[in-house]
Amino acid sequence: MSVRRVLTIPAAMVIAVATMVFGLAVPSGAKDYPGTNDYPGTTLPPGFHCDGINGNPRVGEKVKLVIDGTGFYGQPKFQSTESGTKIHVDHVDGKHLVIDVTIKAGEPKGGNNFTITLANGKSANQHFFVK
Repeated sequence: MSVRRVLTIPAAMVIAVATMVFGLAVPSGAKDYPGTNDYPGTTLPPGFHCDGINGNPRVGEKVKLVIDGTGFYGQPKFQSTESGTKIHVDHVDGKHLVIDVTIKAGEPKGGNNFTITLANGKSANQHFFVK
């Protein structure tokens, strides 16, 4: 009998370790095991967000800018932290938002933000720098 017990205890340990190593069981609270994250690494979830802006608005000039991201549609509404800003949406496809931006002469230069709001109420911020 003692021989049988000696063999069954190591076998149970091997099964438990193999189960954890091959992902069949994940310890509670584990976050970095395969299959436990909905979005592995730094991948952004699908939906509305801004990735960046191409170009810089200039004081006293009308400038065409392209905002990259996903989830753009319709006629988004804009708010700007730069007073005296007028924005016209020129073109929208799912991944790009082309806008014409005019900043009134005499406004200060520097960093500001756009808040872009879609018709469904979702919003995202995009930083920009006025030259």
